[in-house]
Amino acid sequence: MWLRHRKNQNILHRAQLLTEEIISFVSTSNTFVPHFHIPLQSGSNKVLKAMRRRYLRELYEERIQWIRKVIPHCCIGVDVIVGFPGETEEDFFGYLSLY
Repeated sequence: MWLRHRKNQNILHRAQLLTEEIISFVSTSNTFVPHFHIPLQSGSNKVLKAMRRRYLRELYEERIQWIRKVIPHCCIGVDVIVGFPGETEEDFFGYLSLY
């Protein structure tokens, strides 16, 4: 996890490290740009586990919902990996249901 304290700088976090407190801080800050880049990787818990990620889809959804609640104008960037070995069509469509 890294957080740079420089005017108009975005913040990058892994979903499990991005707490409600950090999101709330950014919502009131005049220093940070309201932009989060949160690597989603997959919309399927099965695929996330196969990737050895330390979070589940539900945690990612909770973070996005909180960001939208406290910073409605916030930009959110994501990384998505498709075609992971063993990923099914159903797993793939798990991405789409997040949006």
